[in-house]
Amino acid sequence: MVAFAFEPPHEQLAPLPKVLIVDDDSLVLRSLQRALSAQSFHVVALSDVHEAMRVVEAENFDCVLCDIRMPKMSGLGFARFVRSLAPEVPILLMTGDPQLESAIEAIEVGILEYLPKPIEPSKLRSSVARAVKLNRFARLRREAHDVIKSEPPMSRADKLSGAFDRAMASLFVVFQPIVIPETEKLFGYEALLRSREPELPTPPHVIEAAETLGRTSEVGAKVRSLASSAFLAAPADGLLFLNILPLDLLDEDLYASGTPLSGLAERIVLEVTERADLAKVKDALPRIQRLRTLGYRIAVDDLGAGYAGLSSFAALEPEFTKLDMSLIRGAHASSVKQRVIGSIVSLCRDLGSRVVAEGIETRADRDTLVRLGCELQQGYYFAKPGPAFPSITWDAP
Repeated sequence: MVAFAFEPPHEQLAPLPKVLIVDDDSLVLRSLQRALSAQSFHVVALSDVHEAMRVVEAENFDCVLCDIRMPKMSGLGFARFVRSLAPEVPILLMTGDPQLESAIEAIEVGILEYLPKPIEPSKLRSSVARAVKLNRFARLRREAHDVIKSEPPMSRADKLSGAFDRAMASLFVVFQPIVIPETEKLFGYEALLRSREPELPTPPHVIEAAETLGRTSEVGAKVRSLASSAFLAAPADGLLFLNILPLDLLDEDLYASGTPLSGLAERIVLEVTERADLAKVKDALPRIQRLRTLGYRIAVDDLGAGYAGLSSFAALEPEFTKLDMSLIRGAHASSVKQRVIGSIVSLCRDLGSRVVAEGIETRADRDTLVRLGCELQQGYYFAKPGPAFPSITWDAP
């Protein structure tokens, strides 16, 4: 086993970001260490994956970087072990040629980024620095949550409830087109909730407050009502993509006849995010099938975003699969992203699921995703979310 540990200087007041590197090639370890030491990282470099497992059990790291191919355990196997101990730590994989199997498993494990070998030192430093920032942001969120929890329960509940009531009163929906770039045709729109409440300024803030207060059904019902009413004026052949939370499946109004939504069921695609845990609803799959019998179609949203894995994907058998924008952005300049996206598109095609690429912001990414088989696309390149219904730019500068 080869091990290198680089301690921060004694005069350093704040601890340096701590990075673990695992690779069975000692020359690669030294090369990676030299690239990162210039950026003032505390690097622990190990060539033995079992020793690395013992170190991970004993120490905390801001980022983990490991080779995908190692003799005693694959990088993905080691990543699963790290994830079991530290669910939020960013993990980077070094690889030369990601295959379909590894691409799927990487999504399931929640790999932050593939780094193709040989790795340019500047690329290595920027990727590790980004990972460290994300890890620190996650820690700050946890600290903020602890501070909020320290408030008297009644005071905290009153503040959150008041903000949520104001958010619901100001809640509205905007629409973003989903298009077919090759033929320059509209395919549909995604409805997105918005709030004018400063204390809950983004959709995740509103949803998190609703979950905390046990009022998710109110959000879902209002968004469905606003979106379906507005969609009556949409082009007759377009589809409406609507996000639903797992707990929305328990709302019987979702299955009711005679509602504006039910009248549009044949044109509605209900998006279930990969970030969410369907296990929250023990009979989720029968309820999904019940929605299908009513005419709704299903999409898996944010594929490639979280740690939810592909079990829900396989069980849902979605008609549509939406690739998360973090996987899409910059794909034109990343051969690794292109290989991963191409593998996912191929898998989805085999499973009868049409792919929607989210987050298209440049012509280069648009053309790259078309070439990779993503016939449906969505993003600022075509139109920003706006009131019903935004115009589409087909040839943006």
